[in-house]
Formats: sequence, C-alpha cells, structure tokens
Amino acid sequence: MNPYSWHTAYAETADATYSTQRERQLKKKKIWEEQYNHYKVYYYGSRQDKEFKNSQMRNVLKVQMEQVKDPHKTFVATVGESQQAAEVDKSWESHNQEEKKHHRKTLITYRDDNKKLIELKAHVRREAKEAENRLERNILAQNPINWNQSLT
Repeated sequence: MNPYSWHTAYAETADATYSTQRERQLKKKKIWEEQYNHYKVYYYGSRQDKEFKNSQMRNVLKVQMEQVKDPHKTFVATVGESQQAAEVDKSWESHNQEEKKHHRKTLITYRDDNKKLIELKAHVRREAKEAENRLERNILAQNPINWNQSLT
C-alpha cells in the first residue's frame, strides 16, 4: 500500500490548529480554576480571615447545589421559550398564508380583468370590422362600381 495515497485534508495549517487547540485548553483550565479555586484550604491568617474564607466556601457550595437543581428550571424555561418560538412561528406562518391568499386573489382578479379587457377589445374590433363591412355593402348595393376599390 502506498503511504502517500491516504490524505487527510485540513482546513487550517498546523500552526493555526495548534494555537486554537491551545487557546481552548487554556480557557477550559481557567474555567476549572475559577470553579474549584474556592475549595482551597486557607492555612494562614487570623481566625476571622479563616471564617470569612469558610463562609465564602459555603456560599459557593450553595450556588453549586442550586446549579444542580437548576437544570430542571432551565429545562422548564427552555420549554417555555420553545413554545413561545413555536407560537411565533405559527403566527408568522398563518400571516404568510394570508398574504399568499391575498396575493393570489389579487393576481386572479388581475388575470380576469385582463381577460375581460382582451375580450372587450376583440368585441370592439369585431364590431368595427362588421360596421365597415356593412358600410361597404351598402355602398356597393347603391353603386355597383367599386369606387372604394375594396374588391381589387
């Protein structure tokens, strides 16, 4: 098997890929440190400082316990948001359908009016031609000589 026959295509160069991966790792590390930095034991300082650090740790634990309960709340909130989005989508869809119906009606009336206009023009043309033919027949009936030169 030819080792050069297998190619992997990259959208970026190796340096750019490395730098983006490195930035991603640094961000993950920073987030982890922010979350777990509060659990470090406070060895030095006065009793008040230690108590303050312990109270901060208790507050962080309370926040994290609320975050554990939060997925249900966020799920309920996202369900509500998705229902609102579905309602908005339905309203837009019905609005678009109404616009399409109105547009279709407008086009139908435009088409029908054009048909009537075309028929009216044809009728007027037909009437004018018939009137001209009648006039020529009358002229020929009165004077058999073709003065109008319509029979040439």
